[in-house]
Amino acid sequence: MKTKITITALLLISVNISFAQENRLWLLLGAGAVNTSKTGKDNLMGNGYNIEAEAFVPFYNKKGFSLGGVLNGSYTSIRNLSPDNATVASKYQVYGGSVAVNNETAGKASGSFSGLLGAQAILKAGNFSILPAVSAGYLRFDQQGYTQTGSAMMNNGQSGEMVLVKTEKQKNEGLVLKPQLKLGYALTTNFTLFIASAYTAGPALQHTSEHLVPQGGFNDKNTYETSQLSKGTWESQTTESRYRSVNFNAGIMLGLGKRKATKGPGAASSSYAAGRLSMTPTSARQTPNTSFGKKASAITADGPTNPLYDDKGLEGTNPLARPGNPIGGIIVKGGKNPGGNAISLITDQNGKINFTVTEVGTYTLRITSPDTAGSDENSTKSQRKGRTYTAGRKNETPNAGIMAGLGNPIGGIIVKGGKNPGGGAFNLISNDNGEVTFTVNEPGAYQLQITAPETSGKSISSKGVSSVKPAKSKH
Repeated sequence: MKTKITITALLLISVNISFAQENRLWLLLGAGAVNTSKTGKDNLMGNGYNIEAEAFVPFYNKKGFSLGGVLNGSYTSIRNLSPDNATVASKYQVYGGSVAVNNETAGKASGSFSGLLGAQAILKAGNFSILPAVSAGYLRFDQQGYTQTGSAMMNNGQSGEMVLVKTEKQKNEGLVLKPQLKLGYALTTNFTLFIASAYTAGPALQHTSEHLVPQGGFNDKNTYETSQLSKGTWESQTTESRYRSVNFNAGIMLGLGKRKATKGPGAASSSYAAGRLSMTPTSARQTPNTSFGKKASAITADGPTNPLYDDKGLEGTNPLARPGNPIGGIIVKGGKNPGGNAISLITDQNGKINFTVTEVGTYTLRITSPDTAGSDENSTKSQRKGRTYTAGRKNETPNAGIMAGLGNPIGGIIVKGGKNPGGGAFNLISNDNGEVTFTVNEPGAYQLQITAPETSGKSISSKGVSSVKPAKSKH
């Protein structure tokens, strides 16, 4: 009972330390088979099963590698093997009859408890992980006792019983060393399946039994009068073995708590984004003899929506997407730095993109408005002043910079998201080149959402979010 209380207390201390340091705590629960050594079986320790719980707190994390402390508590049930009744019967024969021996054990299994503390590493490759660990601690093993009783059947029809061998319950305890190797496969960010193999090297075990010595001692024929057995004396015998076993387990790993988010270049806090990074829509530029509808002719109702225009990108009567709304149809390209271009996606109607990352590292994405094959040379040379709509006010002059047009990078766009499902580690704003840069600490599926800023008095251009100055009235 004291061992159980100690293990529970250590687990609770480990949980408190992990959350205080804002590290993720991994809780491992497993069970499996136990195979004892040959010397163990010679001392009636059979195979069995074990149940264990572990708490792992990483203290060092870098690019798919974690190193930390592990606390392990386990219970092992070992089957009690039957003693050799035939050998005992051959040593206690009687004149004028025969002896049969049977045994009775205090229980079908013996139990051991252990509490260990050690170090564990996690090496990740995609969804797969390898977890080597070495732990040491305390083990207590309580082996149940047994008795062997001889039943004598005499030729004259008489019979009788007598205990010939007896063993009391044995209690052994000491230090234990346990190297272990686990292989894991992550189903989600916080849920992993694993299989494990471990070798347990425990303390020396004393096995003491008492044997009945017939009156006058044992003879060469191992045959005695019944009176010699009834008047015999007890003699103890002790053998020694070491606690050795090989375990094969399977179980689950549960990630508790949140890992500290790493902010890459361009990252912003939610308060910064809410207080400053907002915009009001501005009209896109137009050129003589080229209408918005004509420019967007390559974008059909069945394809991605151009976020710069209304009516699924086919009309040019409205400016950029409404402030604070997700922007569908935005082109997002990029990949791992330097020079990666494996990602090329278009946001859906909710402004979202989904992609899978197989390697940790720094990633850069570039956000651009949709390009079309329908634009001509005149549409990029000649420009006509458009109107800016700022919080419902008309006749305001747009900023002097080039407004976000077809195919241009878009600065000042808010990009939020993270690991899918449920991740929210990223809160970024595209720079003047329409780029956001962030760090990925864990492979897996990711989801980002592209939205327009919310504050009025701003417009989006290829230079980023800029202020919009109202036009002077003429008197």
